[in-house]
Amino acid sequence: GSMNALNAAKVRFEASAEAATQLAASEVGKEVMVPLNSSLYVPGRLASVDSLLVDIGAGYVVEKTSEQAKKFLDAKASFCDENLKKLTKTHQEKTQLAQQVNFHMQQHLKIMQQQQQQQQGVAAS
Repeated sequence: GSMNALNAAKVRFEASAEAATQLAASEVGKEVMVPLNSSLYVPGRLASVDSLLVDIGAGYVVEKTSEQAKKFLDAKASFCDENLKKLTKTHQEKTQLAQQVNFHMQQHLKIMQQQQQQQQGVAAS
């Protein structure tokens, strides 16, 4: 569900931030594998280590320095993490509430069964 999607997004942002850090430490001309899609790569060489294009969502990409990209991606990962924590807390609260409702329903059912048995005992005598 949404918790898995948030966690997956957080992991992607963290990996991208790490890649931005590694890019900054690389040298121009270094050989790299360039992804064309999720399963197809071609060899290439770094033309620049000073800037990269960052997907900021809704189909937009913005040129940023490695440091700016890392800050942006770290902020996105933190946002996902905060929302994951809120979602986890809400899930735990709802689970507790459901358990309490279930407990009270069982208690009520037990009382009703006891009353029925008492009425049947009175009717039988």
